[in-house]
Amino acid sequence: MKEKITRKELAEEGLKAIQKIENEIKMENIIQDNKILFKLAGKTYRVRRLEHLEEQELEQVRRKKYLELIRDDSYQFKAQWIIDYKKKNIDINAKEKKIRDISFEIKQLMLRLAKTSNKTDVNNLVKSIEKLRDEQRDFVIDVTEKLHYCIENQLSIAVHSYATYLVLEVKKDKEWKRVFDNYETFEKCEDNQLISKAYYYVNYLMYGENYEFKNPKKSR
Repeated sequence: MKEKITRKELAEEGLKAIQKIENEIKMENIIQDNKILFKLAGKTYRVRRLEHLEEQELEQVRRKKYLELIRDDSYQFKAQWIIDYKKKNIDINAKEKKIRDISFEIKQLMLRLAKTSNKTDVNNLVKSIEKLRDEQRDFVIDVTEKLHYCIENQLSIAVHSYATYLVLEVKKDKEWKRVFDNYETFEKCEDNQLISKAYYYVNYLMYGENYEFKNPKKSR
């Protein structure tokens, strides 16, 4: 019997999926007119930027969720979590700095890679980059797990999930229609591939490459 998959394994799979989608964006130049089109299971989908009325609706969702979180004593802000972890000799700030430092190292190696033509040097640089990415992934997973329930992250997940519901559309008879009739239906959707891909694309449209990995629809 197959063992139950761990949260770390789920996080690793999520990060791998993000990297794959990120590569698709960079290689295929799929962002056009503030929209991203993609195909899945024989259907054509798109995500787009929010319209004005949708932005107002999303802001109402943000306020409601924020009030819900701060009124619940079981939730804490990120700064409070960091203090609590510090008491247990876990330095979140140091871990986040390590993530940033590794990103800088990777960028430097990528610059060297772009200027290198020697096959041996190329292979060595690629291996070094892959090793750094593996190390960085471990830190990202660790920090993500430890701060998952902080108010800031829970609010971000809820808002981005709702934004995905608002702008995820499918093409039917040459017309674009919202995939889900309401947010409750979106939350119950079991097509993780569709939701994860759309969620990432929406974040990419909003923030470019400056995204942070979070699991969609997992705010509670």
